[in-house]
Amino acid sequence: MEMSPCPQRALRAARSNVPAAEAKARLFDRALERMAEARALFNNPCIDILAIGAEMMRGEIEYRKRNYATAFAHLRKSAASPAPIPAILLVSYFTMKAAVH
Repeated sequence: MEMSPCPQRALRAARSNVPAAEAKARLFDRALERMAEARALFNNPCIDILAIGAEMMRGEIEYRKRNYATAFAHLRKSAASPAPIPAILLVSYFTMKAAVH
């Protein structure tokens, strides 16, 4: 079983298979727990950046389950994060979203 901390895989799985997406999300959560606090990307702690991605991922999965209130709560939480989102991550996310839809 793959242990990639990549929410994109969960989002792709959510398109047609919510249980698979939830399994990938659990793998992501376990990988996030092992992330070194000192690790940074663009001078931002990776834990903070990945926490934003985790909320976005959970929102997408809940949306596919038609739990719209929960889905948008997760998405609002990701948007309200005090951590700055590097532009490259936004481009990556929206590029991936276009490929999924």
